Amino acid sequence: MARDRFDIWLDQARAARLGGGWRIGLSVILSLAAALTCQMLLTIALLLAMGAGPGGFEQFSSFASTTILLLSFAGIWIGVFALRFWLHGLTPSTIWGWSRQFEWRPFWGGVLCAVLGRIGFLPLLWAYLFASGHLAAAMATGAAPAQAGGPPDGLLWFAVLLFPMAILQSGAEEMLFRGHMTQILAARWRPWVGLWSSLPLLLFAGLHITSVSSQTEAGMVWVQILFAAGMGAITLAMTRAEGGISGAVGFHAMNNYIVFLLLFLSGGDVSPDAALSSSGLPPLSLMVTMALYLASCFWAFTTPHLPFGRWIGLKA
Repeated sequence: MARDRFDIWLDQARAARLGGGWRIGLSVILSLAAALTCQMLLTIALLLAMGAGPGGFEQFSSFASTTILLLSFAGIWIGVFALRFWLHGLTPSTIWGWSRQFEWRPFWGGVLCAVLGRIGFLPLLWAYLFASGHLAAAMATGAAPAQAGGPPDGLLWFAVLLFPMAILQSGAEEMLFRGHMTQILAARWRPWVGLWSSLPLLLFAGLHITSVSSQTEAGMVWVQILFAAGMGAITLAMTRAEGGISGAVGFHAMNNYIVFLLLFLSGGDVSPDAALSSSGLPPLSLMVTMALYLASCFWAFTTPHLPFGRWIGLKA
């Protein structure tokens, strides 16, 4: 019987200098600190290189500020790789998966999962909006940004550049939470599913609180946290099924790419949190719609005949 690819991936970490429980805990804390510190330093460097003054991001257009933000995630790659090698002696290839390579087949499967999730989500969304009486409000909200000016200039060129930047950004998050943290925790405590699955998930969801402005109502904060947790649960399931993070990176990147692209097309604010706050839907309704989307994505991920399931070997 073929060995589980997830266990093969964990063996790569077990063969390194994992150490005891204290060292693993220190690794989780330091990896998060190293990632955020390197991202902050790279952000400052990018702003200075572009001649930014005290106003920072506010001096640039939406395209420029979004580009700087996404490129800053390269700092997370640097911080995590450096921390893994210094603390555990793990080379960069061990983070990708059981084959020690970034697998493009699961990656494109993850991309298609996000697309299929969006397609499957639409009829569920419209059915819910109609049943809850929010359909008219949603249609009015959708029409408002277009009346405000439509897509900004340069959108086509930016749309081409946005996807590789989304891969950079989403890959950094998946590498930190599903790659580094999940791998070392599961390598040390494989039977303790609750530990190696929930701790990175809680940290990933909690980190998204910082992106919510202080003016955002509490309900919207919970929308953001629960959606991030749902996304993290799906990418964790993908990592477990594939024995690596390639599919999770593809799914996460395509999800973020679609969100940013739709916001730019609407001519509205490029911040997903601002878009949620101005959607006109109450927090509970937003939670329901996001739950429908996550359920649609989970269906696309777990169906063996669809791309991701077939490309990672799920059986019908």
